Amino acid sequence: TGSVVIVVSQDGDANWNPAPDATNIFMVTQAWAQVTLGSLDQIYNGTPRLATAATAPEGLPVDITYNGSVNAPVNAGAYTVAATVNHALYQGAATGILTVAKAGQTIAFPAIPDQVVTSQVTLSATASSGLPVSFAVQSGPGLITGGALLEFTGTGVVHLAADQFGDDNWNRAPTVSRTVTVLQVPDPIMGIRDADFDGDGLADPAIYDDRGGDWIIKMSGNGYALMAYTGILGGPGWMPAAGDYDGDGLTDPAVYQAASGNWTIMQSGSGYAPAAFPGLLGGPDWMPAACDYDGDGRSDPSIYQELSGNWQLRLSAAGYDLRTLYAFLGAPGWRAASADYDGDGLADPAVYDCSDGAWQILTSGSGYTPVDLPGFLGGAGWQAVPGDYDGDGLADPAVRKGDGSEWRFRLSGNSYTLMTVPLGL
Repeated sequence: TGSVVIVVSQDGDANWNPAPDATNIFMVTQAWAQVTLGSLDQIYNGTPRLATAATAPEGLPVDITYNGSVNAPVNAGAYTVAATVNHALYQGAATGILTVAKAGQTIAFPAIPDQVVTSQVTLSATASSGLPVSFAVQSGPGLITGGALLEFTGTGVVHLAADQFGDDNWNRAPTVSRTVTVLQVPDPIMGIRDADFDGDGLADPAIYDDRGGDWIIKMSGNGYALMAYTGILGGPGWMPAAGDYDGDGLTDPAVYQAASGNWTIMQSGSGYAPAAFPGLLGGPDWMPAACDYDGDGRSDPSIYQELSGNWQLRLSAAGYDLRTLYAFLGAPGWRAASADYDGDGLADPAVYDCSDGAWQILTSGSGYTPVDLPGFLGGAGWQAVPGDYDGDGLADPAVRKGDGSEWRFRLSGNSYTLMTVPLGL
């Protein structure tokens, strides 16, 4: 490009003198090329976001700047793009706006297994952006300290939320929710409910120690002399589920493992040989509630879930088919306390509030109408151990102090008057 000078000469001949030179000057400029910008709508990904430029004619070199800089932007925002053809024979330019939008992100928040009320859980979650995740308790007996340490104030279900609120380059992540089931700390020594091991019609005060699978019983037929059976059945993770499973009038030692739903029963009618029933009934969060619910003289393997109030039973009179009763009876903090309180031969589903000593009983003789007994017997630190301790055919509400120093009874044969006995069991 530039000025072009053309000089025309004629040198003459024998007849003509040379002609004066003739000069012509003209300008040559670059041809116009069309420039079209592309890739102007992009999403942040942590790398430079480059616009594109197409030319007509094709393939011409183009210089691109972003807000006046040759460096392409990385962060979300709006940038003025200028594209200029860089060619000796062509000229052309275009401008536009490059928009880099914030990126979306997600949170990975693993499920949290069941906990006991004394547990502490360090919460952990990751955002796909790499930004820190925050946690909050939406509802339930939980609190978070130090940003991620979850502690519990009682039993129940804790609802948690994990959030990442975004920044200049990332949109807020969708909230991820999780629930944590919080259970009571199992007592290593548990009182045994509704147990008549000697078959004399009087319930025998008894306990089970899961640390060694030990059973300690004060047999009414033997003057309540203490009898210890060390390591005969059970162990860590197994709970007592004694009942008269063979219908011979003698309570059979039995244990239930919540982790697996396994049961082991030592039937008196079979010489107390342990019989294992793998996966018979139950699972995590379920507690044993075995009793004779169908009135055929044999205890029915049964379980109770305090968080939902659900019950499951395998009734012996129905061929041990599984029956599920949804939201039937109970709530967080209430333990199963079934026994035959009205003396009609059918066990009455019942629950006991470990915090304040309230009882609720569904008496079969009254069409399973609920009987509410607020603050009736027991409370924090006391276990429910109902049974027919006075032999009148009616189960008596009873509780055992956690350290074994005291048992308290409301005997039906004594108008349910409160009685305290230092059993040391």
